[in-house]
Amino acid sequence: TQTKPTSSSPATTPRLRGLRQRPPAAARRVGVLGDVAGVRASEEREGWFKEEGVYEDMHLQGRRWAGTIRVRFNAVKGTEYKGSIYDAGTTFESAVPDEHKKFLADLVWVHEEVRLFNLFVDLMIRKDIKIERESCEEQLKFLKARDTRVPKVEALSGRKSVWDIPEELTEYPTIVVSGHHAKLHIEGLRLIIDEGGGFENNAVAAVVLPSMKIVRDTDILAK
Repeated sequence: TQTKPTSSSPATTPRLRGLRQRPPAAARRVGVLGDVAGVRASEEREGWFKEEGVYEDMHLQGRRWAGTIRVRFNAVKGTEYKGSIYDAGTTFESAVPDEHKKFLADLVWVHEEVRLFNLFVDLMIRKDIKIERESCEEQLKFLKARDTRVPKVEALSGRKSVWDIPEELTEYPTIVVSGHHAKLHIEGLRLIIDEGGGFENNAVAAVVLPSMKIVRDTDILAK
């Protein structure tokens, strides 16, 4: 998101703010975020993680991703669920060392960078935070607090609601970077970088800033 420029951040200096979407997701998978008590209606269908003495202290999204999904057909896409978003808990819990769990637990959810064209960029950035009827500053306050009282944080995992640049950010140059769309889309300062989308036949893409050069890894080594 973007706030009004200060003396150290003039209107001509692009500012980048984005969310660390993947690290919090990983943190949830290994159970290092807090939680709110309660069970959602989708718990049974999605097979949420429920190990006595453990699940009570987990974030609901963590329980969802660490579970074993029972209904494996995605009615929206008309295909079976692929990958391990619902059944990776055992693998992650055993493979991730304690020091890395602490690293994930301590990561911030939102990153701000002003000196973009001095090539000081945090490439862990994944999400913009435009949600309908909610100002950018309100979202920032929520995200900086790392509030885990809701099972799904729209600012971290939304798609349609975060496609466009919020009007608040058009007044001053703001680069908005997102993943989580299974697309590579660049329009002005709006970058959606997720060409791979988790699909085995798609290339993994990255965008170099500030040149906007696209780099792809097809996993095919040149001779």
